[in-house]
Amino acid sequence: MPADLVPFPSPSSTLEAIASTIDAAHERRGWNSPPVAYGLRTSRHGVDLVARELSGHPADVLVGFTAPTGWTAFAVGCEGSAYAVPEANGLPHGRLRRTEPVDRVRAVHLVHRDGTGLTVLRRQSTGERLKLASAPGQALPGRIDDTCRRVLGVPTPPPDSSPHHLWAVVWLDAVVAAAADATRPLDARSVGLLHPAFQLWSLGGHPMPPWSPEVLGRFGRALGNVTDWELLRKRCAAGRWPLGAVTADAAAWMDAGMFCREVLGSFLALERYLEILTELLPARVFDGIRAALRCWDLPDRAA
Repeated sequence: MPADLVPFPSPSSTLEAIASTIDAAHERRGWNSPPVAYGLRTSRHGVDLVARELSGHPADVLVGFTAPTGWTAFAVGCEGSAYAVPEANGLPHGRLRRTEPVDRVRAVHLVHRDGTGLTVLRRQSTGERLKLASAPGQALPGRIDDTCRRVLGVPTPPPDSSPHHLWAVVWLDAVVAAAADATRPLDARSVGLLHPAFQLWSLGGHPMPPWSPEVLGRFGRALGNVTDWELLRKRCAAGRWPLGAVTADAAAWMDAGMFCREVLGSFLALERYLEILTELLPARVFDGIRAALRCWDLPDRAA
C-alpha cells in the first residue's frame, strides 16, 4: 500500500484520540467519499497518520498487504449501510436476518498491535457518534477487523464454524446447480453422491460403496472429522484445494479464522440453500438432506 503522510499528527497515542482525529478528517471530506486506510506510527509529535485512499472495499483491496514493523496500529475509515435487527429475528449459528437499510453510517475502525480494537460509528441522519471497544486479546467481529489484524500480523478470532458446515454448503451449492439444470427431479442417490466426501473418495481410486442414507452420513462425518481449517488454508495456499472465492495468495496471507469466514462468505447461508431446495427437490429427497445435516449437528431448517 503506497502511502502519503497525512499533514495532521494526532496529539495523543490513545485509540480514542486517534479515532477522533480520523473521524474529524472524514467529516471535512464529506459523505460519499472513498474509504481510506491509515498506518499509525509513533513520532516525537505524537502519532503520524500514514494514509492511502482505497479504490474498493477495504477487505478486498488490502488483502496481501503487511504493515511495516514501525506501525503500532492500523485503521480504516469507510462508509456503509445500517440495518435494524429485531431481537426475535435470530437464526442458527448466530446469523441474523436484516431489514432494509435504515441509515447511512461512517465507520472508523482501528486495531492496535496488542490486539485492542476500537470502532467509532457516525450516523449520517443525526450526526450521532457511537463507540465500540474491545479489550486486549479480544476482537470486534467483521471483515474489516479481520483485515486490519492480518495487516498487522495479529491473529484473528478462531474459526466460528466447523468443517462440517463448509462441506455441507459446498454440497448444497452443487445440489442446487444440479437440480436447477436437471430435466427431471433428482433422486436421493444422485443428490447424496454430489457430497465432496464421495468426490474425494472417487478421485482416490476407491470403488463407490452401495448407496444408503447411512453411508452419506458416515462419509460426510468422516470428511469433516479429518479436515480442519488450518489444514484447508494451507492446502488452498499451496494451490492444491481451492475453496470458494479465496485465492492461493490470499489464503497464504490469512490465518485459519479469517480463512474460515472468507470461504463461507463465498457461499449462501446454509439455511438459504435449504429454502431454495424446498422448491427444487421432491419432499422425500429434501427430507434426506435434512437427516444428513442433523447427523452432522448442523441446522436443518430453511430460513
